[in-house]
Amino acid sequence: MSIRAPTEPATAGFPTAEGTARAAVSDANSHRRPLRVLVLAADPRTAAGIRQRLERLPAVDIVGSVPNADAAVARCARSRIDVVVAVPTAASASARELQRTAAIRAKFPATRVVLAVGSHDRLWPSVVARPDGLLAAAAPTPEVGAVVGTAAAGHLTIGRSLREAFFDACAPAAAETPLDDLTPRELQILARGARGLTSREIAAELHLAVNTVDKALTVTYRKLRARNRTEACLIAARRGLLR
Repeated sequence: MSIRAPTEPATAGFPTAEGTARAAVSDANSHRRPLRVLVLAADPRTAAGIRQRLERLPAVDIVGSVPNADAAVARCARSRIDVVVAVPTAASASARELQRTAAIRAKFPATRVVLAVGSHDRLWPSVVARPDGLLAAAAPTPEVGAVVGTAAAGHLTIGRSLREAFFDACAPAAAETPLDDLTPRELQILARGARGLTSREIAAELHLAVNTVDKALTVTYRKLRARNRTEACLIAARRGLLR
């Protein structure tokens, strides 16, 4: 699968809203039929927000909304779905749920999966899930259309709003901190956080109090000079901690 920016070239290399919208329409029209899109979101209000933006796009047919990955698999089994737009939320963003969402493509190779990330702390586990596209859940309509259209065409894509946060998180830290400054327990907790486990899930797996996990993550962020879990995971991955 190739990697492609979901926009047309524009002045100084940055896309305009008009260019993004034209790219989305072009990608959708290249299929010679409307793209059939399924929305996967546990929160009805979140699902409604994504649907509202998708409804504004030409050549997109929204076939419905489902609350979890298992329901999405069942829907894909009943009828052709071109793209599943999934929104990992606090209620459904566990590592297991993300893995089930990513597994949709394994069961239905013609179906693309786009993850709409509502929080930067969900960015790393969403990347680990290996979707066809990544999108900020609050992205404007043209950007949503561009990412959905580009993913449907078979190109791995990251929405412009999320790219800025992603590359900012990937930027080298101002000063490198040796990994041996992290305790074995902190390394254990961070590694599980990188898999997408919540603090509660990490606590259950390691037989710790949730408060202990949260405190350890806070100390880890400070040691790595990271602002959040995503950035901490990216820094640790660059140094070979997460493989």
